[in-house]
Amino acid sequence: MRTLLLLLAASTAVRLLLAVLIDPGIDEAYARAVAERLDWSYFDHPPMTFWIVHAVQALAGPAAPDWLVRLPFVAAFTATGAIAYRLAARLGGVAAGIAAVLTLTLAPFFLVSAGSWIVPDGPMLLFAGLAALVLARILFDEADPGRADRLWLMTGAAFGLALLSKLHAGLIGVGALLFLLASPRHRGLIATRGPWLAAAVALAVFAPVLVWNAAHGWVSFGFQGGRGVPTGWHPAAGARLLGGQVLYLLPWTFAGLAWALWGGLARAGADTPQRFLASLAWPCIALMTVAPFLSGQGLPHWAMPGWFFAVPLLGARIAAAGAAGSPWPRRAALASAGLLALAVAVVALAPVVQTRLPATWRPAVDRAFAEALAWRGLDRLLEQEGLLPANGFAVATSWRQGGRIAGGLAGRIPVTVFSPDPRGFAFLAPADAHLGRDAVVIGTGPGFARDLALMNGLFERIGPIRDLTLVLPGGAELPVRAASATRLRVPYPWPYGRAGRIAAGHSGP
Repeated sequence: MRTLLLLLAASTAVRLLLAVLIDPGIDEAYARAVAERLDWSYFDHPPMTFWIVHAVQALAGPAAPDWLVRLPFVAAFTATGAIAYRLAARLGGVAAGIAAVLTLTLAPFFLVSAGSWIVPDGPMLLFAGLAALVLARILFDEADPGRADRLWLMTGAAFGLALLSKLHAGLIGVGALLFLLASPRHRGLIATRGPWLAAAVALAVFAPVLVWNAAHGWVSFGFQGGRGVPTGWHPAAGARLLGGQVLYLLPWTFAGLAWALWGGLARAGADTPQRFLASLAWPCIALMTVAPFLSGQGLPHWAMPGWFFAVPLLGARIAAAGAAGSPWPRRAALASAGLLALAVAVVALAPVVQTRLPATWRPAVDRAFAEALAWRGLDRLLEQEGLLPANGFAVATSWRQGGRIAGGLAGRIPVTVFSPDPRGFAFLAPADAHLGRDAVVIGTGPGFARDLALMNGLFERIGPIRDLTLVLPGGAELPVRAASATRLRVPYPWPYGRAGRIAAGHSGP
């Protein structure tokens, strides 16, 4: 137990350090902006992540430091590590549990993204892991029959919270169902009331997502489902995203997880804990790996929930190899730790080194830094230039920049997005909320003039483009383009259908 606590403490300390050192990514900045409004659900994902962010910002203010908003996600993954320990210890004792936690700690995706960033993966893994842990007690422990209903209710509640975090959790549920159907020992449980109680509770917990989508034309399901529609054969996209999975986990960890997963599927008995975890893992991995070859779309982290459930299997394999005297687990751990230490050093030293580069290198490096850094001080720059409208609003020309702009304005004025793809910004307020108000339109690059021209007719007048320079922390310079706009005359035509336009801003807990 002492080793586990020390390992979890060390992992948490590293993730806290990264939460302080690394500026929020584009998705995190977007989540903070969209979470300004408390709602039953949101365009991109179910509401759990946004509710957490909203709660922190309600307590600490819209300008709360990013590390503070990340803190609940860091804490959640510490609990997830403890769950991974318990799942692995069922297979191979304490050594397997420690190996599983170490595997999570040294895998870049789990350490950095799921472990500290403001993204849905962290809460989803916590609750999906908790559901799996309780379900394992039902399936493999000699539980008191009088407690069975309570455990099924707990399983349903945890799984419902996982669904309330990210829709990918549904694939974990599919895996659990497939295990029950395939296991002769457990198949009869489907005819008992326990699984149905769990399903009813999970559905009740997930209900806010259904209520919100019913009022908004089912846009979340259409958006997420549309990204997986087959459009042909796309080997380059599929190979690229498979390679991304390998990098997110590190090649040797990926190979070990695949080996352990295969063992759980092909060599373990149909009613064993190994097959149970493998069943939870493979549907997500298979679908999210194959789909990009057919649709040309996807992201490497979409398969990560499945790989999480392969971690306890690998932990048991590592423990067995260590007991047999094999050197490879130690070598892989040292290689992973070395790479991660190097990455932390690069992140910590990059801003310092960047300010000392030769002048001829600075423009290209500054552009790279501008993509990765928060736009702090944007509100002061606009105010100095007389472009920050009193009682007005800001307009971004893409959802990606909308999050950056909202962070840079630190809650001074509301931000919306006038774009064919505004994502959650379309639901922050009613379409006519800003009628009659002045705005500042903000963007970057040569495409800004084209985007601005598309807004002609929306405002009474749009001023000339002003080219500004935002000096970011560390000295990086971001070219920003802005234009004042006088009195919004007509609402922007949101692309998500009539239901979304009318209901935006009018539903919430």
